[in-house]
Amino acid sequence: MKLIKNVLVYKAALPSAAAMRVHLAEIPFSDPSSLQAQSHGFIDVDRMFDLVSEFDGGYAFSWRIDEKVVPASAVAAELKKRCAAIEEDQGHPPGRKQRRDIKDSVVEDFTARALIKSTPFVCFYDKANQYLFVPTTSTSIADRIISDIIRATGSVKMTSIHVSDMKNGLTTRLNGWLEEFDKGHFGSFEPCDSVTLARGKETISIKVESLESAEVALRDALRSGFTVTA
Repeated sequence: MKLIKNVLVYKAALPSAAAMRVHLAEIPFSDPSSLQAQSHGFIDVDRMFDLVSEFDGGYAFSWRIDEKVVPASAVAAELKKRCAAIEEDQGHPPGRKQRRDIKDSVVEDFTARALIKSTPFVCFYDKANQYLFVPTTSTSIADRIISDIIRATGSVKMTSIHVSDMKNGLTTRLNGWLEEFDKGHFGSFEPCDSVTLARGKETISIKVESLESAEVALRDALRSGFTVTA
């Protein structure tokens, strides 16, 4: 089972899995053209051959982005080379506008030949709590995913959950889980094999085969003022 290592969480009123499957099909991923720097859209979940994969309490869907890798240093070197050739030809260095046009031409040429970096993101939706889990800490990536969801569905009421709220929520949930193992304190999910706690500048990281085996240490840390950060 794949674990979510990094996540941004949103409160979202998403449609049913069946309706979501239809909506996401409207914005499918397609390979970037020779002139496109990037391309993104929705793909089948892993190798399920389905845009939406249902599980008990929710569903999952995948979004993919392909980005052309164009090193800034290579662009700068080629720009310098072309500007030098133009200066030699016309007797003076290119002006600001001409230099900008040359740079655009360099980027366009490099983009057409660039290697592609492909990254999929599997998002999870908890229907009961209306939580959307986007597996990234990059707000720019999350914004693109959210934007594509809104474009696909037409309208979605969605708000982000602030980190401080998440910390307090995780602390409360872990406390409840320690009192009653596997009693649904994490909704459709369950804690993994590691936890990070903080108290001011102090941090504690615990990684074990099962968090149940670290029950005593976790209880002591929470009672002494530590809160769960991850």
